[in-house]
Amino acid sequence: MKEFVDGLRKKFSEELGRTSGEYLKTGLDMFHNCREKESEYGQAAVGNMTVALELMLKSYIAVKSLSSIFRDLPPEMRVFLSNPESVPRFFKWRNYDIDIRSDKYKTLDLNECFDVFYMLFPHMKQTLMPHIALLTRWRHPSLHGIMPDLNRYEFERIGYAVLSIAEALRGDKSYDFPWYSLSEYDTEFMRIFDTQRMERVEHALKQASSMAKEITGDSLRTVVAHNWDTFVTVCPVCRASGLLKGYTELAVGEDEDGPYPNLDFFATTFRCEECELILYDSEELHLANMNTLYDRSNEIEKWFMEHRNNMDWYMG
Repeated sequence: MKEFVDGLRKKFSEELGRTSGEYLKTGLDMFHNCREKESEYGQAAVGNMTVALELMLKSYIAVKSLSSIFRDLPPEMRVFLSNPESVPRFFKWRNYDIDIRSDKYKTLDLNECFDVFYMLFPHMKQTLMPHIALLTRWRHPSLHGIMPDLNRYEFERIGYAVLSIAEALRGDKSYDFPWYSLSEYDTEFMRIFDTQRMERVEHALKQASSMAKEITGDSLRTVVAHNWDTFVTVCPVCRASGLLKGYTELAVGEDEDGPYPNLDFFATTFRCEECELILYDSEELHLANMNTLYDRSNEIEKWFMEHRNNMDWYMG
């Protein structure tokens, strides 16, 4: 039965991967046409790219764990797909081929696919999160309504996120079905995007410096971090308090007495209301000489009170 499950996993992943490649080629052709002003309408490009990305991620996750793709599998089927060697041979399993390839069971949504991607590619989470958030924001309008015109940078951020993930998945040698290879246009766009990031940050810092000259002590606002996704820090330009956005995660440190919990904040964007400096991802934060990792361990008791599922680990 292991051979059957392996074949089912490969078939499922291959079909999703092939379809995602077709959507992605169409979407990226439209994307590059819009960038080169051959078309003024980017909605279809965004729609095709987001559909492609969802299918691509599902194809990749299926290679790692076919049962994880489905949200509502019956327990016996989940066990069978995860550990077929332990299931007796008389178990009725042949109809699963049809069931899985139909729409009988719901699969992960796009945000759930991103959660798995972040787990498998943790080094990409901090850089890509703000761009992926923009992509998910416009996914539904692009497919089911009328999407407002995005400015050029917002539009390119979506393409950057899609191509970054496609490139990462293709780099995993255990993934046999990366049907899309980055074209010369794609590679050139990624190079230009990185170059223009440096120019954007330089321009943003100059504008913020001009604004900072008009700031007086009486005009300073109070900045507060209201949740675990925000953190207050000093603006690199005007030295007022600005707000970082990102995410907080529990970490483990270790000393001579053994392991102990830490709490880390990973910064992804920054905004200062005083000098109007805005930085859109962690790479821009680096270019502005800002930290992207902050210790929040002084708030760890509050974290555990709000995340009681982690208390057992902490107490142990």
